[in-house]
Amino acid sequence: MKRDLIGLFGTVITSLCCLGIPAVISLVSAIGLGFLLKDAILVPLLMLFLFITLMGPYLGLRYHSNPWPLVLGTLSALMTLTFSRLVANTPLALIGLTGLASASVLNTWLKICRLEKDAHVPCELTSRKRKVA
Repeated sequence: MKRDLIGLFGTVITSLCCLGIPAVISLVSAIGLGFLLKDAILVPLLMLFLFITLMGPYLGLRYHSNPWPLVLGTLSALMTLTFSRLVANTPLALIGLTGLASASVLNTWLKICRLEKDAHVPCELTSRKRKVA
């Protein structure tokens, strides 16, 4: 779970820097990490964070045996990398980031369902139902 969040956060920040979003570039420079904004550092850093992000669905596949988070995450990572660096297209890169976030959420939900299944509890989106008085 922590790996998913760290990887996703790093991927979002580095992708937004690659896309040249002024607010993110200003924030990174303001906290003293302006040296990271060079392409020679930023592109490998983006690849590293995409790899960390994809490790979550890969390990989740081994746990819950559902390939969809890994498939969605891989396609979204390729889309994010392609449209943030190779072909500059901000809307498509943001769609790729949204897909990565969706893959992480789906992976976490499937892990929770597996835990509830092991505990013989039905898997639902909400763990408690409200009682109407």
